Amino acid sequence: MPTYVDTALEIESLIESWRRKLLEIDAALAHAKPAPDRWSISEVVGHLVDSTCNNHQRFVRAQHCTDFAFPKYEQNEWVAAANYQEGDWESLAELWYHYNRLIAKLIRNMRTSSLSTPCTILVGDPLPIDEIYPPNVSLAKSFRTVWSFFKKVFPFARGPEPVPCHRQQ
Repeated sequence: MPTYVDTALEIESLIESWRRKLLEIDAALAHAKPAPDRWSISEVVGHLVDSTCNNHQRFVRAQHCTDFAFPKYEQNEWVAAANYQEGDWESLAELWYHYNRLIAKLIRNMRTSSLSTPCTILVGDPLPIDEIYPPNVSLAKSFRTVWSFFKKVFPFARGPEPVPCHRQQ
């Protein structure tokens, strides 16, 4: 049965290989929109930073609150507010990398007792953190899902998925 430590290790491994791949992308390509109504690579990566920001709060609050509620993540509004399209590409890619390293550390350090903390996202019944983010499923899988999207849309992603780096512990 996968654990949150396994999830943290997989995320660290994936972001190591993604970091190299993202930093190889020219800024002009990162900011190019594939269609007027589609996000550029920089906007997709910015969205991933915003999503990580939301998860950061959830993981920390789960450890210190008896329950908590969050509004819906309005992804288009967040991306527009940050204007990732105009920002420095390398800084954005590094921000994504470093913020996800922090998330992996938070996941690794979560107390088991925190996993049952009720969390409400939107309006609805509260769910424990471990049902919203099951170990080695939601977060690590989301990295693979986004890579699949990149492969369909952006030329830099053609070819095999980045190979995870296996770190010595």
